[in-house]
Amino acid sequence: MRQVYLHERDAMNAKLYPGEFAEKLELWLSELTTNQRTVGKPQYWTLKGYALAHKINPGTFMLWFRKLEQVAKGLYPDRVPPDRRDRPPLSDEEVRIIRDEYLATGKVLKIARRYKIEPWRVGLICRAEKQRRIGPSDH
Repeated sequence: MRQVYLHERDAMNAKLYPGEFAEKLELWLSELTTNQRTVGKPQYWTLKGYALAHKINPGTFMLWFRKLEQVAKGLYPDRVPPDRRDRPPLSDEEVRIIRDEYLATGKVLKIARRYKIEPWRVGLICRAEKQRRIGPSDH
């Protein structure tokens, strides 16, 4: 998997780490998956926390790992947990039902779980309905 990723990303990453991106990636993966505590409940780095601690641009660092995740999903689709699988786009009918349900109940998390989408997507879909539920503003 790493070789596929490195082949796909090599040209772009070579600018930042010429000749050593593969070694950096191995180091990062090793340190990110190593327990940071010797006693008590295990604690692991977050991508953003690791990037900040090691003076790496967090946005770029997290982008590399999102791309790595895409490669892994492509190579091993049967091993992707259900909550990490890409969902096909919502149909117009599903969007209409989501909007109607939000307007009636306002229960974002329940709707998100039912349609297997993130809560923020429900919020984006239902912006106008949110304003209708809130009512006219005093502005």
